[in-house]
Amino acid sequence: MIYISFRGQYYKKSTGESTPVVYWNQEKARCKVVRDFRQGNDVNSVLDRWEVSAMKTIAHFKEWKMPPSKAQFWEYFDNIHYTNQEDNTPILFTDYFERFIDNNRVIRSPNTIKGYITCLNKLKEYQKGKGRRLDFGMIGMDLYNDLRRWFLRLGYSDNYFGMIAKTIKTVCREAVNDGISCEGFRHKDFTAIQNDVYNVYLSESELTKIYKLDLTAETVGRFFDIPSSEKAERKQKSLNLARDIFLVGAYTGLRISDLSRLEAANVDGDLIRITTQKTGVDVVIPLHPIVREILSKGCSLRMSDQHANMRVKELARMAGITDEVLVTKIIGGRKEQHPIPKCDLVTTHTARRSFATNAYKSGVPPIAIMKITGHKKESTFLKYIKVSAEENAEMLLNHPFFK
Repeated sequence: MIYISFRGQYYKKSTGESTPVVYWNQEKARCKVVRDFRQGNDVNSVLDRWEVSAMKTIAHFKEWKMPPSKAQFWEYFDNIHYTNQEDNTPILFTDYFERFIDNNRVIRSPNTIKGYITCLNKLKEYQKGKGRRLDFGMIGMDLYNDLRRWFLRLGYSDNYFGMIAKTIKTVCREAVNDGISCEGFRHKDFTAIQNDVYNVYLSESELTKIYKLDLTAETVGRFFDIPSSEKAERKQKSLNLARDIFLVGAYTGLRISDLSRLEAANVDGDLIRITTQKTGVDVVIPLHPIVREILSKGCSLRMSDQHANMRVKELARMAGITDEVLVTKIIGGRKEQHPIPKCDLVTTHTARRSFATNAYKSGVPPIAIMKITGHKKESTFLKYIKVSAEENAEMLLNHPFFK
């Protein structure tokens, strides 16, 4: 049975196919292809054709002001699906994209779905500005270049556009699997651009400065010039929570999505055991004394990303981590260098990068750190950590080879 929702109306029809429940994948709405059910591929091919015909039918009726009746809908569907009548109605990319997101909500992480929705919304903005809707026949280098110029004009970085291009390629690959004709995304220059971004880390001495900060309501009120004692107390509580979150991240290497789930049950003696949300991998981390101290409070390490990122910048400024860093950014296709106080570059993710970098500088083998951070390749890990040429030389001076 195929179920189609369009403008508040529901249309359903039997596909004529049946599959034993044990071989049906409810999440993907397709058959499992296993040794004991080899005909699963054939059934899936039939279902793919049904889905493509449904998409073409929806695209056709998009021009109507009112949704079609069931008879009108299935009459047009049957003309496409069962006869040799040529259909030139293009499948609209954003329509397919919406269905792609709905089909992946259960099997993809919330953050991945959030990224898909952001990309879809940006493409809809682009369509509105251009006064046209995208179909799969438009996917190619002309669109790629025009999209890139559009994003750069709006002040987005090449890396942001690269994320959009990567998502478009993901959707196109799925469309091809569904039997939709789309080849333009395969061009060698249809790539997800990624320029190096300057990311900072905090040294162990800088982390100690944050750890030792005097975060009383009086101190916070004076530093931020907050006359109200009540507001100063609220700010102090927020900064204390952000500090706890940041320090636990800096001494465990966990992402903020995992820190919010960390509780006493994850502590096993001198170890932390947790299944990471993003990758689903079980990690075991030695329990640092500062982490033990923070977890012993029994407080939840939950704070929105936006607020946590604001607070950690303020913490770094209070700790005097204000040296200027020369940062190179590519804006509008041009390289620009700007001196920025280090505190303004600190984010919640800086904690995880600081963990990896400080552990590496302390002599922990990369493979051991990668077991915690989840990096699969050492080459990727070495790009992730932040070790300058001078720091690398200092590490080598302590190596027996140079003694």
